Amino acid sequence: MVSIRYLFTIFHRFGMISLHHYKSERLNKLHERYVKLCNCLVGCFLLSQTYSIITRATQYTPELIWTCILNFTLWFLWYVALFTQANYKQILYFFDLVDLFSKADKQVIQKSYREAKQIYIGMFVTISFVYVAILIQSVTPIPHNELDIRRNIYKTKHPERHLPYDIRIPFIDESESWAYRILFVYQLYILTYFSVCTPSVMSFLPVVMIHLRGQYEILCKYINLIGQEHRDACGNAIYYTNIEEDQYEILKKEAPFPKRLIITREQLIQMEMKKIRRQKKYEAHYLRQIIRFHQRLLFCQLEVNITYETFLILK
Repeated sequence: MVSIRYLFTIFHRFGMISLHHYKSERLNKLHERYVKLCNCLVGCFLLSQTYSIITRATQYTPELIWTCILNFTLWFLWYVALFTQANYKQILYFFDLVDLFSKADKQVIQKSYREAKQIYIGMFVTISFVYVAILIQSVTPIPHNELDIRRNIYKTKHPERHLPYDIRIPFIDESESWAYRILFVYQLYILTYFSVCTPSVMSFLPVVMIHLRGQYEILCKYINLIGQEHRDACGNAIYYTNIEEDQYEILKKEAPFPKRLIITREQLIQMEMKKIRRQKKYEAHYLRQIIRFHQRLLFCQLEVNITYETFLILK
């Protein structure tokens, strides 16, 4: 099942962010260095790809359009990774809010997880298909007409050797046997990095919205119970003590009065008034629970909005 924490666990393992969740400070420091190493590898790759576009791809319009689209997409994904790294404390705080999400209605929660899983798997399959297609294209023979174009544009000794991504490194011919092998392995890492992290980046906001929608469905269920007698699945009268955790107390049934006991009209009125006051007190308490629940969801929405506004402003 796909949760918000699961997505960021993927980011953490593949070096996009460091969540600092290890008990050992030494492990946290090592993971920070691992993230920096990943940043260096990805940054060098993107710079060499951009350099290739500027110095080579501009000579052939179709190649220029394709490489620019690809380069822009990868730069954007890396920017998301850097933004996430810079705001990891806010992300950890967001995790704490998500952990407080209500699980009162198991059917709604399961539906939310199922829809989030479908979105993530759909994006993962689509992105993986694109990256696999790029990889297959790099190992298939190039047609003669395209080979002549590559020979004129890239001016390498072996134009038939082409990498998944066209890059250029000063003073190095990337088609040379030794350079080609090293760069191919290097780009396999880049492909793995982006093929795993891209679906997580793209599905993060939809997954958040799906889980928030599920919370509002639970909230609406409790709102619809306002003014009604509350009962559990067995038909027992109940008083909710915590609607977010579906906690309640079963009301004890009032014992019938003995037949010999004489109750005056005033006593009956007092007993009825006491019952009404108790019910009103409970209804006020129930309404406060709904308001707190709604405020928590609004605050969570606000945190998401602040994060994305910051993201767009920095962009």
